[in-house]
Amino acid sequence: MGLHLYCVTPAAYVPRDVAGLDGSPVRAVLVDGLAVWVSEQEAPARASIEGAQQHHAVVEAAMQMVTPVPLRFGQWLADEEAVHVRAAARAVDWTTQLEALDGTAEYTVRILDPGAESPARDVREGAAGSGRAYLEALAARRAAREQRFAGGSTVAAAIEAALAGYVVRTRVDPLATTHGLATVAFLVRRDDAAGFTSALDRATAAHAGLHFLTSGPWPPWSFAT
Repeated sequence: MGLHLYCVTPAAYVPRDVAGLDGSPVRAVLVDGLAVWVSEQEAPARASIEGAQQHHAVVEAAMQMVTPVPLRFGQWLADEEAVHVRAAARAVDWTTQLEALDGTAEYTVRILDPGAESPARDVREGAAGSGRAYLEALAARRAAREQRFAGGSTVAAAIEAALAGYVVRTRVDPLATTHGLATVAFLVRRDDAAGFTSALDRATAAHAGLHFLTSGPWPPWSFAT
């Protein structure tokens, strides 16, 4: 029987009546002023939508008290001693992250262009009669993705500039869908949430022809390492 890891909080914030994977009770392992939220599992969790949702729900429960350092799904250690070893090794890093993330939440904006051309059709080697056609198709797909991401990055920069004063940090990543340009994660002070969302509405409205899918507040998944 091992331990599945969910998130890290200051030691003053521990789970109470929180259910984790498969309904297992979540508890805290305390190490050097930190609380590592865990639950007992016989083996590392297999990737699944249900498991990811249960994992996320535990991190959301921590968010009701304090902004945690979220840990990626699937981290599993053999016993509590192993958790102590991991936490001792990461204590300085986790403490630094908790200080940087304190009082914040993540908001996500997905930028889509309905008029963007679809990527080049996937031509599998042999299907078109030559490996060259396959490689050319791959290159065309890659170029299309890069072009869309470049456009998304430009839009993201304009939106970030319009949100100056509300955003602590920003992260921009490609959005791997047919019309996706970019996914933008904003780290925002919780006290600034109302002002941020109003400013975000105004900023996205300035980009006619694009679609924006916004969500949040979330735990700061994009800003935890």
